[in-house]
Amino acid sequence: MSGKKRTPAHGQRAAWREIPWEWRRPRPLEITGLLTAVPLVAAVAGYVPEGPATLSTAAAFTVNSVATFVARCVRRTRS
Repeated sequence: MSGKKRTPAHGQRAAWREIPWEWRRPRPLEITGLLTAVPLVAAVAGYVPEGPATLSTAAAFTVNSVATFVARCVRRTRS
């Protein structure tokens, strides 16, 4: 975040602070793990009725896979 927001907390002024982080290069198995979501979604979509249920199931698998991938590749630093 680039800005700071101040809010009162217990009579003191609290401030947002930036957390240092760095992007770590993904390992090959982490990349292939992300790609395995595609056939899994296709297999599950065959059992879910067509329409909004299929789309929401596919979206849930996609969001989960991307969030897991990003969580593994972003790490906090000690600055």
